Amino acid sequence: MACKYTYKGITYNSKEEFISQIINPQFLSNQKIRRVMELQSDLFQKGRDKDNLISKKGKHYRVLNTDIGNNVTFQPNSYSEAFEQGEDGKWYPKMSKYGGYWKSNIAEISASKSIGAAVMGNWTASGMPKNSKFYIYELEDNVQPDYDVSHLEIGDFKQLQEVRYRKPVSGKLIGEFNLTPEIYNTFSENYDLMSEDGGINKHYELEDKFEKEYGYRPYDEKAPSGSVDKFNIIQDKFWKDTSLKVEKVLQNIHNKYDESFKQNQFLQLLNKNNNWVTFFIKSIIQDSAKAGYEKILFPSGDTASKVEGHTTAEEFKRIKEARIKELERELLTEPFEDKKGKFHAEAGGVAYETLEEAKEALTKVMAIRKPKVDNEINTLKKELETIDKEGFGALKPIYNFYENQVKKIVEKSYNAKSTTDEYGNTWSEVVLTESMKNPFLFSKNKIVTQEDIDSLPNCI
Repeated sequence: MACKYTYKGITYNSKEEFISQIINPQFLSNQKIRRVMELQSDLFQKGRDKDNLISKKGKHYRVLNTDIGNNVTFQPNSYSEAFEQGEDGKWYPKMSKYGGYWKSNIAEISASKSIGAAVMGNWTASGMPKNSKFYIYELEDNVQPDYDVSHLEIGDFKQLQEVRYRKPVSGKLIGEFNLTPEIYNTFSENYDLMSEDGGINKHYELEDKFEKEYGYRPYDEKAPSGSVDKFNIIQDKFWKDTSLKVEKVLQNIHNKYDESFKQNQFLQLLNKNNNWVTFFIKSIIQDSAKAGYEKILFPSGDTASKVEGHTTAEEFKRIKEARIKELERELLTEPFEDKKGKFHAEAGGVAYETLEEAKEALTKVMAIRKPKVDNEINTLKKELETIDKEGFGALKPIYNFYENQVKKIVEKSYNAKSTTDEYGNTWSEVVLTESMKNPFLFSKNKIVTQEDIDSLPNCI
């Protein structure tokens, strides 16, 4: 199936249509020089996003803790968070003015784009059991979700790769999964840290470790200048490492049950240690040499981000700004009164008979919550400042892929040199030679064949 390209909200049906309408014709005017972007290469289109390699694109999964048969039809019968569509076409939760989500009045079915994420989603919905068996259903292709919330940075929507159906959808049983103690511990730690108390406790635990190592606490008035920034780096690394640990567990579960991954040994080889990046670079270079090109140009991080990152930058800023507003609403300065005349120190919290009781409770709540919220707000503001100062370079996934992976490989393996085109875009230039047409060794004894390439999943 041919690849489609969406740019600034418009979908183009082919690579040729995209290039002819969006990219300056002079961009590809020199037929002896090839400039590589995903949009110009089916191989790179297949390979940049890792889930293209390790899952069937467009598949959705639902997991239950009860075996209801091999072939079933799921009916919408769940009323969970309410969502509404934004001006950008994406879906966002409806938030109450006191914090928390509105409940939907439309029956829905929750599903996931990843088997591992679907397992974790059902585990949480089942009360987080220590021992359980899960039944994995792959949903039919010809019924698509009504909306996708896996882009959201709040809650666990992104981690669960969640989509929602508002209509019946059929599914077939593809496997059973038994929860292990190790996976239970990973899931439990993940959700404990997501909770307010767990996050606060970990924050103070990291402060204690900081004090033990440096002899002072980062927020002390007498702490040296830069102590808070130093602590934030330590804290950010902890959260990143924890997130990667969970993602690895979810991906391993997915790979175990994804037939397209299990049956393709070459695909499994690609999945080890980022092998796929090297493979696709070598494949494109070989293809370019065979096609008669004299040079091939790989984009720098900034060049790639300019082409791909416009909406991503806007989305990045919109999400961060929305999160700041959400956090600021949590910092109550006065208790609020409900319709029954009761007073509250926090949304969903205890109802107090008098304002004085609620004020006392609010003081205790804010003493714990405010440092954490302030820290997160400051971190978010720094991220917004970074993207304003660094521009497209702050779009980390795209930027880092080209700047820190592709560039290093082509410089080390092909002696690539940096070059700038007439529009100010920077590239890594590889001069092609006759020997680059030959089959290449991918590992110690693995020569890549056309059959290997053909066996990879389609880009869409």
